[in-house]
Amino acid sequence: MVKLTDIARELNLDVSVISRALNPNPDKHAVVRQETRELILRTAHRMGYRPNRYASYLKRGKMPTLLCFLPDRADRLIADLAFGISEEALTEGFPVSFFIGNDMEKFIDVLQHPAKIGHAGVISYPPDKRDEPYLLQFLENYAQNGGRALLVNYYTTLPQHWSSVVRLNQDEEAGVALVAAHLLEQRCDRFFTVAEDDWCDSRLQAFRRQVEAAGCPCTHLRLPDITEMSIAREQGHTIGVFAEHDFCALNLFRELHNYGITPGDTLKVVGYDDQLFAAETHLGLSSVHPPTRNQGRRAVRKLLHLINGKAESDEWIKPELKLRRSSAPPGRHP
Repeated sequence: MVKLTDIARELNLDVSVISRALNPNPDKHAVVRQETRELILRTAHRMGYRPNRYASYLKRGKMPTLLCFLPDRADRLIADLAFGISEEALTEGFPVSFFIGNDMEKFIDVLQHPAKIGHAGVISYPPDKRDEPYLLQFLENYAQNGGRALLVNYYTTLPQHWSSVVRLNQDEEAGVALVAAHLLEQRCDRFFTVAEDDWCDSRLQAFRRQVEAAGCPCTHLRLPDITEMSIAREQGHTIGVFAEHDFCALNLFRELHNYGITPGDTLKVVGYDDQLFAAETHLGLSSVHPPTRNQGRRAVRKLLHLINGKAESDEWIKPELKLRRSSAPPGRHP
């Protein structure tokens, strides 16, 4: 295990200088020249140095542990988020305790009970929004008592005075804009949004606004009723379809098959979330790819800044559009 003395010996510097440079929250009088600090950081990384967080945190009555509350949902998004959080926390030398649940009671229980050991901070994918006023009240109390929290994909604006609770969201408006621009580029002249449960209704509304602003009609359909879509295709329209998520798009494929329609020619389909099956299905589903693994890494870095007393603000992460056979012309998909 690499120690501070090893780095000091490698650079022929005093251990106190190494300690100040590697301290994420140094005393304001502990000045280290920027070029020296950068040299020390590079050397520490090259030598595989891992800081011993326990001693410094125990002095403050805390444990260097991050609590992470994620939805009880088995899909790529949640898995990649957890992977990214784990990877970055390991790099920074922080253990992570993961808790799974979908309701407010479980979330608050997670925060209250581990508080006895003084955890360092929380990363949370917020629970069911039906309890949103209660969530905001609880988070305010949590922050006032010294808690530090980062909320992932929470789209309600937080009070401006909450300096210790910030959001890290996927920019769904940007993702929807990619879909609209792509389908308009494919010369689609009739558009549909498709849903099964409307839990992504704001996403679909944003899409309809964008294509209608381009002068194209857009109709909302619920599966399994796609008769209007089939009729429009028979009338010679090139159809652009945006499904609320990939699972909805997969079920749409089944309904289209019943009508003898294969997506990708005169009827183009795009989903959202880029689930694993999107690339693997024989049709190849075009889909918006939220970079949730990178989001998990970024979440840890932002939370550690809050823990170390540095200023942080809300941040929005841009998604990508993965083009495949369901919407892209030949030569434009993997």
